[in-house]
Amino acid sequence: MTQTNAARSFEKELEAVYALIDTKTLKNFLYNNAEEIVGVNRGQETTLAMEIGEVAKMAHRAYIADGVNYYRSFSAFNSVEGDSQERSERMYERAAKKLLFINAVCRSYTGESFLKRRIDKSDIDDCKELVDVFEFCVRNYAEI
Repeated sequence: MTQTNAARSFEKELEAVYALIDTKTLKNFLYNNAEEIVGVNRGQETTLAMEIGEVAKMAHRAYIADGVNYYRSFSAFNSVEGDSQERSERMYERAAKKLLFINAVCRSYTGESFLKRRIDKSDIDDCKELVDVFEFCVRNYAEI
């Protein structure tokens, strides 16, 4: 019996998750501390769940900007492409910084880090990989 493309794609994504994130530590941290106050944003205390929501929002904005870049590459208006490319990269960098903050909170609460390797905040590819893998991990929380 052969696997479908979707199943192979899902397995490939899971491999990327397992290479970058300790899923057991992450799941325990999220499950036990979702309503804990972990930060302050514009004078308002934020819970871990709110911080994860902010990461998801930033990732979504970055994906939209990437899609705009893709479609603009086919149009005559290529001069605007750089602006949305920069916006996309900024969103990935902000989301990655937020995830590194959440990782530090995890380390302080549990004594363990959910990231398995160091992330270079100045490398946009590292930022994209972290955000994409984390987003997949949270979206498929039950399967990991």
